[in-house]
Amino acid sequence: MSDRGDASGMVFVDGREALAAVIVRPKENGDGVVIEANAQGISKAEAAEVLRYVAAKWEKDAMRDG
Repeated sequence: MSDRGDASGMVFVDGREALAAVIVRPKENGDGVVIEANAQGISKAEAAEVLRYVAAKWEKDAMRDG
C-alpha cells in the first residue's frame, strides 16, 4: 500500500449508471483496508468476472512497471 501522506478530501462519484462498485479505503487505525462492494443490475458472478479481469490487468501492469 502506498503512503498518501496527509492528503484528505471529499470525493463524489455519480453511480447512477454503475452496475457494480467497489470502494477500498484504509482502516482508521492504518492497519489494513476496508472494502465495500455492491452490485445491482448485474449478477454477483458477472461482477466477480469483471473484478478478475481487472485484477489480471493490474498484475500484468505491475509486472511491466516493476
